[in-house]
Amino acid sequence: MIATAPGDYQSEIGCPADFDPGCLRSWLEDPDGNGIYQFSTSAIPAGDYQTKAAINESFAENYGAGGVPNGPDISFTVPPSATVTFTYDPVSHVLSVTSTTGTITSITADAPDPSVAGQAVPVSYSVLPASGGGTPAGTVTVSDGTESCTGTVAAGQCTLTFTSAGARSLTAVYAGDSNFNASASASEPHTVTTPNTPPAATVANGQCSAAGMASGVINLTLFDADGDPLTLTLLSNSNPALVPNANIVLAGSGVNRTVAVTAAPKRHGSATITLGLSDGKVTVPVVITVVVGTD
Repeated sequence: MIATAPGDYQSEIGCPADFDPGCLRSWLEDPDGNGIYQFSTSAIPAGDYQTKAAINESFAENYGAGGVPNGPDISFTVPPSATVTFTYDPVSHVLSVTSTTGTITSITADAPDPSVAGQAVPVSYSVLPASGGGTPAGTVTVSDGTESCTGTVAAGQCTLTFTSAGARSLTAVYAGDSNFNASASASEPHTVTTPNTPPAATVANGQCSAAGMASGVINLTLFDADGDPLTLTLLSNSNPALVPNANIVLAGSGVNRTVAVTAAPKRHGSATITLGLSDGKVTVPVVITVVVGTD
């Protein structure tokens, strides 16, 4: 059996004439063998049309509205940018016509970018009709080919967690629903970086100056597992009357640094000096306690 769907739309899809039962551009096929014959096209312009089912490329056997032999034509309306599907049931002889509208799916945000491996990244997306009105429903899946997440169109976002560093390309795929076609977004680049390891400092025992017991030098050895350049600054001083800030001198370079401290004359007590060790991404405190005895 060869079933076709002749109608006044056929010239729009490349048939030589309308209502041509022998034009196989409107051939209703059953490739999966489920007994239902279908044909889909996106080439029909918006408008109102008529069709019916014809058997073996002839109107000698045809079925109109409701599957009635030689029955009236079946009217259908095509919205703009729609995919039209003709479905024929050879048992009931009913030919049904449905239309689904095209959609435009986009990724609208993927912040933070760059992100850090192991960090949750919300990805926002939108699904809009390619033309006309209506609201698409269903689900959207965002993937980089390895990690993926799925959310509803209404939710507008889902969350990805990348497990390794590197450049990624994200795509959002809308699954479609009974009224709207599936679609995929353009690729969205995203960068995933390695988690930062905070820097550290080893503080050696302070030594008093041979020239004056009210001063001393502390040695620091700095370390950063990521190899980032390090800076050392004075963050706070609990007792500037004992140790004026101007008397705290940071010196050295690279991983070897010194802190020279000179107390104010005729003072004694203790001061907590907090230095800031930064790798440009995070600052960690380095706390030093200075004790000045009586003279």
